[in-house]
Amino acid sequence: MAGYETGNVHGQWDKTALPGFWENLAPARAKEDREKLSAIFNYAAQLPMGREALEWAQDNEIDFIVDHTTKANGYYWGGSGVVALSSRILMPGNEVEAAGTLVHEIRHAWQDARGMLPTRQKDFATDFIGVSLIEADAETFGNVTRYQGYLHKSRGYLAGLSGEERDGYRGRSLEKAVKSYESWLSDEQKALWRGFKEWYGSWRAPTYGTTAARSSAVRLGIPGVTKRDFLFEYNPYPGGREPATAGFEFTRQEQLRRLGKGFSGKRCMNYFNEAAREELDQMRSPARARVFYRPSGTTTPLMREIRLRELKLAYAKRQKAKTLKVA
Repeated sequence: MAGYETGNVHGQWDKTALPGFWENLAPARAKEDREKLSAIFNYAAQLPMGREALEWAQDNEIDFIVDHTTKANGYYWGGSGVVALSSRILMPGNEVEAAGTLVHEIRHAWQDARGMLPTRQKDFATDFIGVSLIEADAETFGNVTRYQGYLHKSRGYLAGLSGEERDGYRGRSLEKAVKSYESWLSDEQKALWRGFKEWYGSWRAPTYGTTAARSSAVRLGIPGVTKRDFLFEYNPYPGGREPATAGFEFTRQEQLRRLGKGFSGKRCMNYFNEAAREELDQMRSPARARVFYRPSGTTTPLMREIRLRELKLAYAKRQKAKTLKVA
């Protein structure tokens, strides 16, 4: 466990499926994929957060692949040490979004190196609270990277304008954009915490909530429901041998605040220092999780069925425990 705390995870990753993945690719595709990865690495390295994430990934032996079939922009399998990026997100001209996705997925590897990614299912609320925390964390690091990318691009456009163009509408618009990005990024810890909170009010919370609900429904045997298929091209655990991990104990403040640390600690101490306890309590509320953090507090029919079945299972478990105790 000390290795997980320090990030020294060499030898901890399960990459047994990786050589076969590359060997099964046509030579032309393998060459193209490597060129795409090299291009996004070179671009992301120009951005402060991208550079820090890539340095951590290199130090911790993270590998990368390009997935040509997945519906997701990118993904990371716990325990694998392999980040996958969609070929769609790596299209020319999409470097800013691709860099954000790259850092988002590297952040999941960082979480994994600290034992934070849960794979063992419990109940819906517990599972979704954990998923929400790690997704909001990964997304805020991705968003800071994107803002840095937009700032970098806006400065480049502005530098390419003539004096007359700078005084015109386009020049004034670019100067305004540069100042806006600089202001947003002026305090990194505040920017990270702001982005973390925004995840809960965005479309992402109900989208991930719906996906998590479908997984819970399948586990509980609710008819007519299937898990969402992201069409992952890379699967490090064929046959379902993914390691079962509980994830971090988010009910404990000291464990939760481990999530707020930066990749290296050099540029970001802990952005959770910006958090009020009341805000964190709301994010860890089972009742809020069951409505996917929607302000309206509306429960979906599927969630009502999931909750009913979970309560019945909990009751049956208590009755069984009483019977065993009497016996």
